Amino acid sequence: MPWPGAGAMGFADPARDLFGSFLWFDMIAGAARPRDLVPAMLTQDGASLPLWCRSRAGALVPVAGLNSPYTLVFRPGGHDPSAVARHLMGQVRGVVRLDALDPDDPAIAALERAAAAHGLAVSRFDHFSNWFMPVDGDFERWLSGRPGALRNTIRRRMRAAGTLRFRCFGFGAASPGDGPEPEPVDLDQAVAQFDAVYDRSWKPAEPFAGINARIMRGLAGAGLLRAGILADDDGPIAAQYWAISGGRAYLLKLAHVEGVVARSPGTVLTALMIRSILAADTVDHLDFGRGDDRYKRDWVSRHRTMAGLLLINPRSAAGLAMLARERLGALRRARRRRGQTTGVPS
Repeated sequence: MPWPGAGAMGFADPARDLFGSFLWFDMIAGAARPRDLVPAMLTQDGASLPLWCRSRAGALVPVAGLNSPYTLVFRPGGHDPSAVARHLMGQVRGVVRLDALDPDDPAIAALERAAAAHGLAVSRFDHFSNWFMPVDGDFERWLSGRPGALRNTIRRRMRAAGTLRFRCFGFGAASPGDGPEPEPVDLDQAVAQFDAVYDRSWKPAEPFAGINARIMRGLAGAGLLRAGILADDDGPIAAQYWAISGGRAYLLKLAHVEGVVARSPGTVLTALMIRSILAADTVDHLDFGRGDDRYKRDWVSRHRTMAGLLLINPRSAAGLAMLARERLGALRRARRRRGQTTGVPS
């Protein structure tokens, strides 16, 4: 079914599960579409699976799950794994890639079993690192458990913040503590100031123009956006935004202006955001999103590797070619492991 008619049935409430919600999929479909692919919805026999597809001879051919570099967890809405696998068997011309999967989600293992039972070959792979940790709502208790170097930097820099201003969107009453207190801004200001910092940061341009503004506005409309800007007398120097959903605070994007790193603006702003989130929201986890960046393990203590699946149709030429590559890769990895165990080069 083409995306414009997909509807929101069977998806999660974004306040409970942002990445399983129609809000999230619709934002990605509208603002992060890969070239030559179109969004579509597989809906049949209880199945509900958002997909990126290619249009060939008037038909939509599934290529991948409908996610993006901004997706932290791919959770299709209300799907029956057996129905998904059965319908995919008739749709997959070669390979469908599903990634950003929670390896501990029982629905993923059920989908693997169902796909195999319906004739699809399945290959699981590691996708990206995710750092997170449980919290109890107390900023000082969270801070006391962080490494000494980070803890000392936060306390020293927040006490010395002086002329810095903490501007924010999405919070209620100001939270107590060291450092600048929140100055509320409206959504347009938050978006404009985030973009201004990002444009002057070390980060490369986003692959999808306007994506941060689109996500920020979509989250704000659902009451899930928490955005922070740290500014000095010359203007914004650090910016980040979070999403609050299902008891989890997700850090989605952050940046700071080049040339001010000696003042640790990113560290100060992250600490101020965590302090404010813990004071204003009921959250039981902090989640630092995609990537194994060294700094993340100082802020949060737990790690997992998100998974991906290749669903391969062995009856197609493309599927057979993929299976051959997968098996060759497995043989090479096995030889390397044997060489590491015996000390004999493989």
